[in-house]
Amino acid sequence: MQIPNFRTGFTFVELLIVISLMAILGASVSAAFLSFEKRQRLTEAASVLKNTVRQAQNNALSGKSQCAATNGGLVGWYVTLTIASNQITMTGLCETLPIASGGPLFTFGTSTVTLPAGVTVAGMAYGSTSISGPAYELFRHLKDGVTFHSATPFINTSDDSLLNLYGTTPQNNFTVTLSSSEGTSNVVMTSAGEVQ
Repeated sequence: MQIPNFRTGFTFVELLIVISLMAILGASVSAAFLSFEKRQRLTEAASVLKNTVRQAQNNALSGKSQCAATNGGLVGWYVTLTIASNQITMTGLCETLPIASGGPLFTFGTSTVTLPAGVTVAGMAYGSTSISGPAYELFRHLKDGVTFHSATPFINTSDDSLLNLYGTTPQNNFTVTLSSSEGTSNVVMTSAGEVQ
């Protein structure tokens, strides 16, 4: 009686097919992950912007200040946004006491937040009007809401009135468009102080 001789192992061609399939699968998973990561960066950038705006709002409402007691009263906190930039700046604003006496304004506590890599401020709009220059969002101490400004100063120190406003009060919504290679994301700020 003769026992058949069985081979064990794989042929070279079988190994090549398996390795090729694994390489194709790995490339597909890698491409999907990179696309997911870029989309997540855009989502994270929107969260960074929202959190910075909310922090400025909280600082203003809580009266967080580095104004010297003898020469300054807190006006509020503001956020600065610039087209094609990946940075957002938050700054406190003081005025010589008493407020509205005509004293000068001065800033303190400036901090800069950088958006995730590859994400920039691609556009800004006040209502339906596009904005090309820097924009400022001011939260005033002891006052509700927010005001959007095209330039500094924000306050007329002789009568405490607002300067360089976009439009008139009550103001329209302010939209910031963030952009990356994966697309865009909009963050909307209302004159009531809401961030969406």
